[in-house]
Amino acid sequence: MNKQTEYLYDVFISYSQADREWVNEWLLPHLEKANLRVAIDYQDFLVGSPEMENIERVVSLSHRTIVVLTPAWLSDEWNAFEALLVRAADPAARQRKLQPILLKPCDLPDSIAFLNKADLTIEDHWHKELRRLTRSINDEIPQAFPKDPKDFVQWRKWLRYRRRQVRWAMAALLVLWVIVSTQASIKPFQTRSVWLKEDFTAPNATLLHNTGTVLVIGGRNSEPGCRHPHQGLWYRPLSANSEWQISKVDADLCIEDWGGAGEDALSDIVGLASLPTQPDIVYALSSDSGLLISEEAAASFQSHPASKEMPKLVFNRTLKARLVVTGLHTPVFWIVNESKGVWVYRDEHWLRLDEPGGCDGLSSGMTFLSLLVMDEMILMGTESSGLWVSEDNGRSCRQVFDTGPNPRYDFVDIWNISTTHHRFLALVRDWNSEPDDEYGNWQLLDLCPRANACDDSTWEAETEPVWFNSTFLKPPIADVLVQQGKDDISYKWHLVSEAGQVWQGDITGSKPENLPDIWRCYNLFDPCTNRFEFATPNKPPYLLAADHVYQFTEGPWWKRLWP
Repeated sequence: MNKQTEYLYDVFISYSQADREWVNEWLLPHLEKANLRVAIDYQDFLVGSPEMENIERVVSLSHRTIVVLTPAWLSDEWNAFEALLVRAADPAARQRKLQPILLKPCDLPDSIAFLNKADLTIEDHWHKELRRLTRSINDEIPQAFPKDPKDFVQWRKWLRYRRRQVRWAMAALLVLWVIVSTQASIKPFQTRSVWLKEDFTAPNATLLHNTGTVLVIGGRNSEPGCRHPHQGLWYRPLSANSEWQISKVDADLCIEDWGGAGEDALSDIVGLASLPTQPDIVYALSSDSGLLISEEAAASFQSHPASKEMPKLVFNRTLKARLVVTGLHTPVFWIVNESKGVWVYRDEHWLRLDEPGGCDGLSSGMTFLSLLVMDEMILMGTESSGLWVSEDNGRSCRQVFDTGPNPRYDFVDIWNISTTHHRFLALVRDWNSEPDDEYGNWQLLDLCPRANACDDSTWEAETEPVWFNSTFLKPPIADVLVQQGKDDISYKWHLVSEAGQVWQGDITGSKPENLPDIWRCYNLFDPCTNRFEFATPNKPPYLLAADHVYQFTEGPWWKRLWP
């Protein structure tokens, strides 16, 4: 019969009350951590029973009895009686019922002195002696290496005794196997396509822009005060071996007594833009301090003259804004700013399109989310007010999609995906669809899929979305990037959620592909502000996530788990 079925306890602790603190705080927790069933007076003695009967009962129910040897224990006649009781049950110590621990040097009686003891008089030896004690309690007698390969009983005893060493050896072999497999590119440890993080951190970064010669990051200035090492702008030239640097800002971004709380704060950077014909000139829109310009490839920024004429209604640090720049040599600035409307700056004058005197047909009070400006057409996406178009440079506007009395879509973003006719890809949030419906509430719609689909006053869309959110994706969507290919069917899109899940696909109807996730963003309580930006032609885009810039390239397999 094994001790688990024969005894109620593995061990009973006999000690002096003078040593109770050490027993409670060190010995008892370590014995229980070793999965031993421990009996101790204040837990297992029956209330109302004589002390002697309690001792006799618990000792008889315990496989072993530990005595904590100290001068105080020797002077305690009850503890002496406990020892005698155990010795009476095992007078020749053949069963090793008594397990002495020498905690403090003392003169031991002959009946105990001849027994081998766990020496805990030196604190550095406590853990080593405790392991020896637990092996003794568990009857783990040292086992010789089996000589007969078929002696399974001896092998089981040896493995049990050497189980700690065997576990460490197995772990070492596993690590060695992973290292060798990685070096030799053996599946599944071969080189894979992964997101590789650049060695730079931009605190509270929210924007990423590629001018063609330089990458620029913009971000929130969330810390109070106006004196900080950076002011929400960083840049890295695209030349080889270049490093990220802090942009110098010569404009005054300080907001005095922001929010009426008596503290100053810096304006956030809410928009970045440039012209393809002037890649070294970068424009940055601040939340409360106007428009900035850099003529040194984002190395330094100054206030743009358009800021002097910019109406204060454009500014609001709490609202999302978007900056678009058009033109060949003389820039035209477009700003869409949620409930602050759509603004255009040309001929040294700011004009709000959704107010009288602006774009005829637009009404005030609409919330604008997206803007696409082309040579022959301007598209404006709204929140629950449809999609609007102007074909005369913003003088007159008409609603062309989601035109019913109860519009169902929020047009979060829109892109041109054709070089031969009007065809657009729109990221929408469908308010008439529940998250568990077939298409979900986040969708990519193919607007004007056929050459004549948008010739009439009301535009048409493909019946089935190009992409719709599945149960594997956690909305909301953080960003989508559409890249032009050699022809219309070569357009590709990349999509990232605030939870760091990344997808890519095309407009041919093929199944979208789930790329490796950015696990740093997988936090439902603190999601990331993720942004894509173009890289070189026909290459995967850059991705800004969790204050870092990532590139999708070949790398070690473990980068898939933690980029």
